[in-house]
Amino acid sequence: FVVGNAGILPVELTAFTGTADGNDAVLSWTTASETNAAAFEVERFADGVWANAGSVPAHGTTLESHAYRFRVAGVGAGRHRFRLRGVDFDGTPHLSAEVEVAVEMAEALVVERAFPNPFGARATVRFGAREAQRVVVEAYDALGRRVAVLFDGRVEANAMRAVTLEGAGLAAGVYVVRVVGERARRTQAVTLAR
Repeated sequence: FVVGNAGILPVELTAFTGTADGNDAVLSWTTASETNAAAFEVERFADGVWANAGSVPAHGTTLESHAYRFRVAGVGAGRHRFRLRGVDFDGTPHLSAEVEVAVEMAEALVVERAFPNPFGARATVRFGAREAQRVVVEAYDALGRRVAVLFDGRVEANAMRAVTLEGAGLAAGVYVVRVVGERARRTQAVTLAR
């Protein structure tokens, strides 16, 4: 953290780390001392902005070392950036350096439920692979006819992608979205309602 106007270090942060635990990110930090420290806000960088993921009360003013831990649940696979915003009792914020947590996919191929489902204009399907590979995403009607190729290309490891099934030009009914990777395949039904 930064040095305050009076030359006092509000929080002497000695460590700040992040690790993956399943689909969660676990952040840990240690302070050597704290001066007028009210709280630590955990911030996550997503969609181009820093957003508050939660907070942990600080110990006010102390010369003792303290260890903190915070779990950000359900971040999903991929690389996630975090930082701490230390807030003094007078509201003054102090930012830490960033840490990155890499969360790996538990399965070779992950496909999230389509949304919305049933759908009208369009349905979105998110998918990803634990290892970099070629993936093909196609939609089939109830008779087994391919009605759309939604994606055909290489995906990076542990990164989710989104594709859209457009309802325009399709009849109401049930469609099957098939996601085929080099090592696994998944299917799911989506319903087009008019």
